Amino acid sequence: MARSNRALPPALLLLLPALLLPCGVAALDNGAARRPPMGYNTWYDLGGGDNLNESAIRATADAMVSKNLLAAGYRWLNLDDGFIAPKPKPKDNNTTLGSEPDGESLPDPGGRLPNGSLAENRAKFPSGMGALSAYLGSRGLALGLYTARGRLTCCGLAGSLNHEREDARRLAIDWNASYIKMDSCHGTPPDPRGSPPGTAAIAQYRNFSQALNATVRYTPRPHGLFLFVCNFPMRFFLTLSRAGHG
Repeated sequence: MARSNRALPPALLLLLPALLLPCGVAALDNGAARRPPMGYNTWYDLGGGDNLNESAIRATADAMVSKNLLAAGYRWLNLDDGFIAPKPKPKDNNTTLGSEPDGESLPDPGGRLPNGSLAENRAKFPSGMGALSAYLGSRGLALGLYTARGRLTCCGLAGSLNHEREDARRLAIDWNASYIKMDSCHGTPPDPRGSPPGTAAIAQYRNFSQALNATVRYTPRPHGLFLFVCNFPMRFFLTLSRAGHG
């Protein structure tokens, strides 16, 4: 076969040396996540509607153990959006939280007790989230839970904006979650003018992260505590990685 004498494109010649350079990663060396936290998430299976309920979660936990998934390292059973209590429907639908800075008018999601703590949906989880967490623990599994950085979750339930400390305590202490997914639905306010994409989101994620650290600092965590950031659009991730949160 004849050899080609074509030269490599200039762009590729510039790229090759860069690929040989060592790469650095910003990460905490605190012993956590030496292996990736593996498990099951309800969103693509049960969704956020009526199929997400206590019976289904207990059955899933039993199946994970009986099928030896726990033995293979799949320890977390993570409830995605849909377990927080909705607000009872009023006679009129005009109750809102007011207009967001970007003009979005959001309904009052309810889902909170008089002291500001999140309330689970007792119609779907009659034993309560604490009892469910204890059941998972008895099976050797760990509970994962969900919130969002905005006022509402993707399902229109209560989000954590301006409730970071209450929600950190509720999820990680009262309900003993060791894995928390924080979504980006209704993640307002927008970025300050002239700032990199994701500036406002990073501040909100940082607020919740700091609230978690303050909440669980002196609490034994046999499975550790993981905060998973779910955000969009894709251009945000470049800003997040530059900030050392990747």
